[in-house]
Amino acid sequence: MLSGCAGKQVKPTPEPTPPVTTEPEQTVEAPATEAVTKPEPYQYKAVPFEEVLKQDQEKAARKPAPKTVLPTGEDAPKRQPSTPLRPPQPTPAPAPEPEALPPETATLAVTGEAADPVAAPETAEVPAKAPPAEPIRFNLDQLPLTVMDTWILAADQDSCSLQTVPVTMDDGAGQTSVTLRLSKADWQVVTQSDIDLSYPETGLFLSNGTHIPLESVIKDTRISISKQKQQLTEALKASDSVRVALGYWPTWPVTETRSITISVAHFPPALNAWESCNRRISAR
Repeated sequence: MLSGCAGKQVKPTPEPTPPVTTEPEQTVEAPATEAVTKPEPYQYKAVPFEEVLKQDQEKAARKPAPKTVLPTGEDAPKRQPSTPLRPPQPTPAPAPEPEALPPETATLAVTGEAADPVAAPETAEVPAKAPPAEPIRFNLDQLPLTVMDTWILAADQDSCSLQTVPVTMDDGAGQTSVTLRLSKADWQVVTQSDIDLSYPETGLFLSNGTHIPLESVIKDTRISISKQKQQLTEALKASDSVRVALGYWPTWPVTETRSITISVAHFPPALNAWESCNRRISAR
């Protein structure tokens, strides 16, 4: 039996180990660590020279200028002005520019609240020159001829005459006709009654202010104006009417000076026709 048992290895029986009581392990949480971001490698970028110069100038402009501390007290330098001080002089106002005058002056009537408080300077109105009258066309066979219903052009074998259309006036005893007539020798006031030059304030009074005194009586019923013929002719060119003032005989005693107004409008064209008529008579 022993031999049989000797061939077999007998394993010792392990002793039971007492149970080991262990305390529960305390779990210690590790503090949270912030994520650390690794900086990326710096990338160099080329900046133009002009941009760098501009940035340097902007930095220099932002720097405050250093304050200058002036010495005070006895150390302060005495300032002497190079020129004497003068009070400020008022600046003279600029001279107004002359306004261009328009070719034609228009008169504007300003009324109501929109009226200009500053009155505009008055300008002398220059009367416009009348255009030259067209020549009157006529033949000697057509005479006598009425010109513009104011003048009568007539002719005889030797010369032409120009007279106003006759008007009627009171001579103190009745009615008499009066006309102003031009001939080569003179101007005449022609009536049908006897004329008395002793009356006061007589003569020809033109609408432009000219006064032509009466000169002499011819054959009792006519007044001749030869010394002042040219003056009367020029005055009639700028007149529209003439007042004839005279006295008549036989009104005795002397009562008053009579007067009548005669139209002398359109005298320049009528004078041209009279001069043309005389040239044609002389050319016969």
